[in-house]
Amino acid sequence: MFERTLGLDEASSEELPREVSSSILLTLFPQCFISSSGNGFQGEPTQIAVHVQGWVREDPKARPFSRKDRVMFSFLRRYVGLPPQDSIEPNMSFQEETMTFVDTTPCMESTNEPVEGLETNGHSRSEPNLKYHKQDSNTVSPSQSNTSIRSSYSLSNFVQRFMSPSTMSNYIASIGLKRCEHNFITRSANLLSRPIKNETVLIKIYSTDDSFKEHCVAEFQVITDQNGYFILKEIIPHFKTRNNKFSVEAVAIGPSSTDGQARAVLSEVPVLGRTGVSIISDIDDTVKNTRVVEGSKKVAENTLLAPLSEQYIEGVSDWFRVMTNLGATIHFVSNSPWQLWPMISEFFDTSNIPLIASIQLRHFSSVIQNLVEPAAQRKREALLHTIRNLGDRKLLLIGDNGEQDLDIYAEITTCFPDRVLGILIRDVQTDFHGKVQVRAPNDSIHVNPSGSVEGKESIGEEIGSKLNHKKPHKDVDVENASEYYQLEKEQGTEPSTFQLHRYFTYRVFMEDRNTGYRKAKTQVEHAVTRLPNVHYLTPCSNTKYSNGVIQDWYVRLARARGQVPEKIPIVMWRKGEECVLFTKKLSDEHL
Repeated sequence: MFERTLGLDEASSEELPREVSSSILLTLFPQCFISSSGNGFQGEPTQIAVHVQGWVREDPKARPFSRKDRVMFSFLRRYVGLPPQDSIEPNMSFQEETMTFVDTTPCMESTNEPVEGLETNGHSRSEPNLKYHKQDSNTVSPSQSNTSIRSSYSLSNFVQRFMSPSTMSNYIASIGLKRCEHNFITRSANLLSRPIKNETVLIKIYSTDDSFKEHCVAEFQVITDQNGYFILKEIIPHFKTRNNKFSVEAVAIGPSSTDGQARAVLSEVPVLGRTGVSIISDIDDTVKNTRVVEGSKKVAENTLLAPLSEQYIEGVSDWFRVMTNLGATIHFVSNSPWQLWPMISEFFDTSNIPLIASIQLRHFSSVIQNLVEPAAQRKREALLHTIRNLGDRKLLLIGDNGEQDLDIYAEITTCFPDRVLGILIRDVQTDFHGKVQVRAPNDSIHVNPSGSVEGKESIGEEIGSKLNHKKPHKDVDVENASEYYQLEKEQGTEPSTFQLHRYFTYRVFMEDRNTGYRKAKTQVEHAVTRLPNVHYLTPCSNTKYSNGVIQDWYVRLARARGQVPEKIPIVMWRKGEECVLFTKKLSDEHL
């Protein structure tokens, strides 16, 4: 699959071409190179491990909609809370669709006011009419009439007519329908991209001398897989380059690029040493407020409609910038799809996230299915791939408790106990679910700070004495039992230690010797688990939670603490600035 030639002649050096027009698109994803462990003269490395990853696909603006595309658009529009859309003509292209906004809300009138922030060639672009105008049936030819009939019975119309209507998105009221339509169409464009398989891609690696002139030092050829992706892993001799950064150019030279070559350029590819500190971070709800904890519909709505400026998590970019200034590198591993990389990249730029050394996302073979179903633990392979590519570098693992990040990081830590410096988890569960106490209608027990139980036990005694003195048919009532969890910090412990309390309350029916009838008595079982080297940078609530989601989170925290070596801290945080001093202290001796 790989063909390599090394170009070391001065004649082979050239400036990177930057502009190209083509009906296919080629994207290079941020990656880094790693110096080999072999040492040359005066300790310099002799080789560099090259890693390049990219994607070749059709430009969705250069082709008509397919039936599958129309179905996907119809489903996604309803799912994220946009108004239903009229039938999309079978031969309409994506570019024509971007100029067709439809509003079926009777109270909303079409306007020609420009959309704020949308500009073309430096000039404001007026918004097209919101209503899609159909042709008069008297002027439609027979062939067009047949096409219209077929369209009316298409699967996309079926989805629109028979799928249960979705609640209108709140973003329509906050940012306007026009902006929501623009965000939806722009971000869903890459979701409709068809991958180009078996495409040959020429990859050139450039070094830069002190006079800022670029020289091609290596060339490779790779072939895309069935999903249009290509990965290059090779070894090249060590070359000196300005600021220890190379440039990478990829050119599609296969049969699909006959109408014009598609190119992509990474201008700054860092060469990392095999020692140092690297941050491996999740994206959703860790650096980008996707709100996974609120369900898959909210995830899709935020992904396709929400303004990027509203998805910034306070303090994260400043935290990452402090760490990169100290010499750490940033690597992202996420369950987000590669198809959304243009939007993610724009978010990073908007949020001032510092230079990304590498990123690993995942391919969505079925976009609808993967947007709807909750994220699972499918990023272990990507995490292992990233960690193994980083040589012997020390690691800070950053994620959130909205998904399974802590569980996966705990497993990874058992594989690399000498490389992980700490696990930092953003707490999004307690704040959200703590305000929504989900209890059964008959669950009215309250546990006092003293540990005594009030409420149901007194009611039970009263019921036992007044309901015609009927004897219950069982001695223990566990059907109406209640369970409470409480996380409490031990005072004066170093490192910080927490206690996880579990209260289990149930009723036991005992016979009263005086009356001969049974009375209900409440029993409370109490268990404590110590969690050493756990740190809450945001003050931890001492509330006793009956909410099942928070209880499950506490159990996962206790399980991870038992799995991860005790010397490795597990840190809970909410804002990025809380973590600066803690991570700096962890990394000082390795930077």
